[in-house]
Amino acid sequence: MPRENTYKIKTELSIVMPFYNEEENVEKVCEDLSKEFAREKIDYEIIAVNNGSFDKTPELLDKIVKKIPQVKIITVKVNQGFGWGVIQGLNMASGEYIGYMAGDGQVSPSDVMRVFKKIKNENWDFGQGRRAKRDDGLIRKISSLGFKSIFHLLFQSTIYDIGGHPKIIKKSLYKKIMPVSKDWFLDSEIILKSSYLTNKVGEVPLTFKKREKGRSNIKIRTVSEMLKNMIKWKIKMIKGKMGFSK
Repeated sequence: MPRENTYKIKTELSIVMPFYNEEENVEKVCEDLSKEFAREKIDYEIIAVNNGSFDKTPELLDKIVKKIPQVKIITVKVNQGFGWGVIQGLNMASGEYIGYMAGDGQVSPSDVMRVFKKIKNENWDFGQGRRAKRDDGLIRKISSLGFKSIFHLLFQSTIYDIGGHPKIIKKSLYKKIMPVSKDWFLDSEIILKSSYLTNKVGEVPLTFKKREKGRSNIKIRTVSEMLKNMIKWKIKMIKGKMGFSK
């Protein structure tokens, strides 16, 4: 069983990465991101969420924490969705800035650092990567464009790429947002609530690389889930029941 780190020491940046059966990616993704942060001399932690994996991901995470003390593990025994895994990690994050990204290696560590620097330099409350160049296939591009189009018809936000990663937010703002989405709609919920509470938000263009190993966990049902959630959250907004902390 992997060790699970539950202590908190305040850091500059906490990045959460959920891993669901990512045995082919988990070591490289954690090690490459750690090397980039160390090179930039920032005080960081990487919160690796074993999001209900049943392959070798747990054993590999246990191996990683022995080499990189800045990597902390949270274990979700039964996968309840991408969003649920991310929220478990964010709730344990100790950084002044906290963020998340998928653990599939499609965003380079140098781009993560560029987003973080931009957020700090511009004093944004929330910022993220925007996929200016994408190498993840035509079907993903078309479906993503469809989601973005519907999202911006229903909601107002200066953030364009709802699925862009990494997403990084000041912890003080995150405490007000209190996200609840267990599935992929977490991205949209955080954008919606951030945009509602502050205008200090922005995007940084980056390259979204082709997945080299493993399989995507985005399924056909994701389309219907996203559409239903957009309608549900539009109704919540109309009724003023978005669920903020007081």
